[in-house]
Amino acid sequence: MKRGAFLINVSRGRLIDDEAVAAALRSGQLGGAALDVFTREPLDAASPFWDLSNVIVTPHMSGDDGGLLTPLVALFAENLRRFERGR
Repeated sequence: MKRGAFLINVSRGRLIDDEAVAAALRSGQLGGAALDVFTREPLDAASPFWDLSNVIVTPHMSGDDGGLLTPLVALFAENLRRFERGR
């Protein structure tokens, strides 16, 4: 991929090499990533993806539209406001 490109994976975790992606994110080869799926799920607490500031990790729900999205967005927004305030 072009240096600085962003990777979005909402399909299957095994399509990408998690270790290679983490290394590319750390080195700047990848500018960022939004990852909804992983090789092993749930994502291990020791995964480097949790600590990378250029990664958005979502809970493997990118395709869910069973009426759950609206309350989840509200919950996320509230948690983001709390995070911004250090809470």
